[in-house]
Amino acid sequence: MQEFIVAKVFLENANNEILVLRRSKTAPRRALEWDLPGGWVEPGEDPLQAAIRELEEEAGVIISSVKEVLKTTDERDDAIIIRHYVIGLAEHPEITLSYEHDIFKWVSKDTFLDTMQYQPHVDAFKVIYR
Repeated sequence: MQEFIVAKVFLENANNEILVLRRSKTAPRRALEWDLPGGWVEPGEDPLQAAIRELEEEAGVIISSVKEVLKTTDERDDAIIIRHYVIGLAEHPEITLSYEHDIFKWVSKDTFLDTMQYQPHVDAFKVIYR
């Protein structure tokens, strides 16, 4: 069974809001759905460093550290997906989106679940913030 490792970032700003990005219409999976910054962990890469790298690549935000708060494992079809969820802080970040996303917004923790529809991220949010 093939194994995939993903790092996702709950990036919080000075207003205690969380950054969400909308996947572009050309995204190979989940086009036009809201997502957290993050992506695949490269072979041999530390998941925390991958989260920092992906945040810079996708949103143009540079932070020096993140804290892992949850690790999940899902078996799907012929694959195992391991997700590392981290929290990062950026008081007043300037967002510069990559081609992978077309819109971003900051959402309060009270409205996060109204925006995010991807079930693994919804479940992670509930464990981390509730």
